Formats: sequence, C-alpha cells, structure tokens
Amino acid sequence: MLIAACGLMACSGESPEGASTGTSTTAGSPATAPSTTAGNAHESCAAPASEPGRPKLDTTVKVFLFCSSSGGVMPVELLPAERVVPDDGEPLRAALVQLLIGVTPAEDEAGLASAFSSSTAGGLRGVAVRSGIARLDFTAGFEATSNFSTSNLAGVVFSQIEATVFQFPEIHGIDLAIEGQRWCGWEAGDCGPGPVSRR
Repeated sequence: MLIAACGLMACSGESPEGASTGTSTTAGSPATAPSTTAGNAHESCAAPASEPGRPKLDTTVKVFLFCSSSGGVMPVELLPAERVVPDDGEPLRAALVQLLIGVTPAEDEAGLASAFSSSTAGGLRGVAVRSGIARLDFTAGFEATSNFSTSNLAGVVFSQIEATVFQFPEIHGIDLAIEGQRWCGWEAGDCGPGPVSRR
C-alpha cells in the first residue's frame, strides 16, 4: 500500500484515524484547485477556510497528502484531505486528477504537502477498472517529471497514488501504463504477471 504526516486531521506522533501507511513498488486533464473540507484539525495546523461563492458541487473524494514538516522522507504518514468535485460518475478518476494537482493554497496553509504539483497536473490520460483492478494510464510527461525517479520520491509518489486509489473498496489492485504501454515504475524493470500493486 502507499505512505506520508500533519494535515487537516492531525500532525503529531500519533497516527490519526483514517491515516494510511505503507510502501509501494509502483507509480486528466488539467483542473483548477477545488475547495477543501477539513475536520478535527490539530491545534498546530490551521483548518483551510472554505471558498466563498463557489458553485454547489455534489460529491467528495479524498486525496492523500503528508505534513510538510516531515520533509517527504520515506516512510511517510499519509493523511486524507477532502476535495469537492462534480459528480460525473467517475470518482476514481476525479480523485486522481485532484491528487496530481498538488496541494491547494488552503492545504498548504494547513501544513500539508505533496509530491505532486502544477507540473504534474494533467498527467493522467485515463482510468479503467476491470474485475477490481484499476489501470491508470499516465502521460510521458508524468514519467519524465524531475526527481520522481529517485527511490525516496518514487516511494512517496506511489504511496500517495495507492492510498488515493484504495479509498474505493471495490478496487483491490493497480496496474500502471505510460501512453498506453504497461509500466511498473522508474526502477521496476520487467513488470511480470498480475497487478503492479495490491491492497
């Protein structure tokens, strides 16, 4: 599974409810940063303010981030942050599109961080789910993102992806692709049979 630490829920030595930890062997269209919903903010982390005048949207997905104070060093403790998005019937894709945007200004102020940023926004080509396996197809630009090939940052990247995907209970495995060609990460070599990552 995937990994990270402080956030909308907590930034302490204790693992908050809903946090996800782990390691991974794996790895849209551009979107504007959505509103963020925060709850039970730790006293050392300010809760993001709501955005006034935002149109009413009707579903919530989670992206998994970590405390900027952790420095993004593996292993990291991942914390869920809620994003409100249109209900288009594709919540997994919506969650991944939001993840690749990076943190919103409100999340940044709350002390959250991500391996993703504006340079990775739009890096998702497509998502397909079959028999509980989610196949995520990324762009060549995503694969070429500076520093993602380092072992530590690759671990953080895949941890955030896994935690975000596995919030959906019907998904039990992940396969990856770059421009439609199966891919297993920067240093994985031959993918072998079966999903790249399992719950």
